[in-house]
Amino acid sequence: MITTLITGFIGALLGGFIALGFDAFKEARRRKLEQQGAILRAQLALIGQFNTVNNLKDQFLDEVREDPARAQKLIHFKMQDANLRVDYGSLAFLLTDHAQFVLEIHSAEQSYLAAMDALNSRNEAFDKLHENSTLEKMDHTGRCTVLADPRHMKLLQDTTDGLYTSVDKARERLASQFTELRAIGKKLYPNVNFPKAGEKPRAIP
Repeated sequence: MITTLITGFIGALLGGFIALGFDAFKEARRRKLEQQGAILRAQLALIGQFNTVNNLKDQFLDEVREDPARAQKLIHFKMQDANLRVDYGSLAFLLTDHAQFVLEIHSAEQSYLAAMDALNSRNEAFDKLHENSTLEKMDHTGRCTVLADPRHMKLLQDTTDGLYTSVDKARERLASQFTELRAIGKKLYPNVNFPKAGEKPRAIP
């Protein structure tokens, strides 16, 4: 009778330990998948932002980058916002050992937003100049003389220069943080195929 009770008690204990161990295993696996997914999603946000400013550079800015009159020659244009943002709440697990890096990711994302703001400011300056300019004359070649407020010309020049600076800075910072985020991901989870520069995550948990 006592032996049966002892055996049953031990069995119950073992069953409890096994159940606890299995629950702990499931929780650890869930947390691991969440962290891997958070890194991949952050990479996707950064590369989406990089692609936006890189397209801005390639399609519009580079053509007249070295032209002394680039402020006047650069056309009015818009770029679709990437609409991808880093979820810093999901990256909270990195704060323990990589707090500075999380701040750098945030700074890189802010540089992207600054570049988009610079584009809007330049477009506003472009519109203001043209709305308040007067066509004075045009020759047989199509060349024309335009009278414009010097203040509007200066604003267009400053916002154009600011746009180039902001886009170049954003490209550099976003590319750097994308690569560093991959390095941290590989350090934490060596067997996960985090994308390299030029790639996009194939699947996000």
